[in-house]
Amino acid sequence: MDKELARREFMREVGNQPFAGPLTFFRQKTGDGTGADVALLGVPFDMGTSNRPGARFGPRAVREQSVHACMSEAFPWHWFRQRKLVDCGDTWYFSGDLDQALGRIEEDARAIRSRGARLLAVGGDHTVTLPLLAGLEGVALIQLDSHDDLGDPFHKPYHGSFLNRAIAAGRVDPTRSVLVGRRTPPSAPSDILVLEADWLDEHGPLAAAERIRERVGDHAAYLTFDIDFLDPAYAPGTGTPVPGGPTTAQARRLLKALRGINLVSADLVEISPPYDGPGQITALAGAFVLAWLLELVDPSCGRYTPAR
Repeated sequence: MDKELARREFMREVGNQPFAGPLTFFRQKTGDGTGADVALLGVPFDMGTSNRPGARFGPRAVREQSVHACMSEAFPWHWFRQRKLVDCGDTWYFSGDLDQALGRIEEDARAIRSRGARLLAVGGDHTVTLPLLAGLEGVALIQLDSHDDLGDPFHKPYHGSFLNRAIAAGRVDPTRSVLVGRRTPPSAPSDILVLEADWLDEHGPLAAAERIRERVGDHAAYLTFDIDFLDPAYAPGTGTPVPGGPTTAQARRLLKALRGINLVSADLVEISPPYDGPGQITALAGAFVLAWLLELVDPSCGRYTPAR
């Protein structure tokens, strides 16, 4: 197949008009994850939000903006040709039923993993990371976040306590875990390595990536990206924005520098479209973060190498 024919075939399969066509993550086919390399799951949930609601609309907004990352060959993500990605749709639950919702999210996460696919999820508030960790044991958590989410574990689950609960359940090993970007007071003492936002600002994303690699080593890791890791100038559409964070470019460099790490799953959370800025800049940033996470979850499908 010559280059022009291959280009036309790619355009026909993926589509090059972001304003038209069906809305799935990156224009991928739908399914339950069977036979897929990576399964994309939407988690429209915000019952754990402590401030501004609306994160339940996050997956839909990210799907909409993800078409910008695959609309033409001007973009480097051509692993759609080589690897099988499937959009598994959204977790379904009765709105208002917290226990059922968390149970359904856990069921979906376990089912996808049982089919051999690596899970990449889009929330929803940060509560969803707790059930998304289902089926994993003692993973190293890489958390990019302006908060530590180590709140009181004796209350009902909410987005400020998911990590305490995950550690208590044995799903996360704090001695191998790293939190990057915190710029709020600590919630509780922990063995997690914390690279504060000021440290990140002083030393830069490549140094942060090196510290993460040292901490995690070859251990199985899970990466959770809270969109409020970014400064509100780049991601205003979130429930608990905190000024003083990194830029989208710094986040990109950090994630790109983690290529090759043993990442078994990842999620992107806390996008709240009702508070987004003109042009849906938070959802757009989230869609590209999702693309960068996809390269980490399945490194063999990425071709793009950033300039040094």
